[in-house]
Amino acid sequence: MGARGDWNLPNALTVARMVAVLPLGALLWLGADPAYTFVDAFALALFALTLATDLLDGWLARRMGQVTGLGKMLDPLADKVIIAACLVFLVERRVAPAWAVAAILVREFAVTGLRSIAQGRGEVFGASQLAKAKTALQSVAILLFLAPPTLLHRFEGADVLVLGRWVLYASVLVAWVSGAQYFYGFFKAPAPSASAPATGPATR
Repeated sequence: MGARGDWNLPNALTVARMVAVLPLGALLWLGADPAYTFVDAFALALFALTLATDLLDGWLARRMGQVTGLGKMLDPLADKVIIAACLVFLVERRVAPAWAVAAILVREFAVTGLRSIAQGRGEVFGASQLAKAKTALQSVAILLFLAPPTLLHRFEGADVLVLGRWVLYASVLVAWVSGAQYFYGFFKAPAPSASAPATGPATR
């Protein structure tokens, strides 16, 4: 089915999630100014809303029988755009460790390139369970980094910023393992013939 047939409510929500990176980035940039740190609460709320939308569009796609190739491609791309933008701004604010964010971005560029090659071969990669875990860990880390100032020092004896960094470190490990999994699967699988129908995971 063509691109027009792929345009449905779940995919529209995915695109809206990608567009949300603009106001989210503006809030994170403004929040770097000590006089405007209160806007981090709005950034936290908007990021949480994008997470809810991520769950909603996938549920709607399955519920409405509207799982499409476009959705399989856009959904992980939207996650990458939002998370990468947030992490870059948080590095600028000296909250997120630069080396961890760099490791995450290198992995994302590599996997995105692999997806493009696979798409040229008529294959569509859905998100693996490890990749979903990686995205979840990165999302939790960002939520912790954007926690209200009253929680940034101590929360039940734990430093929330330090906890966020350890969660981010864990996401780096999972990200690279899942990336290796994608590359292993890609090179192990035989290239489909020109007459063979395109196949891909059933996940959106």
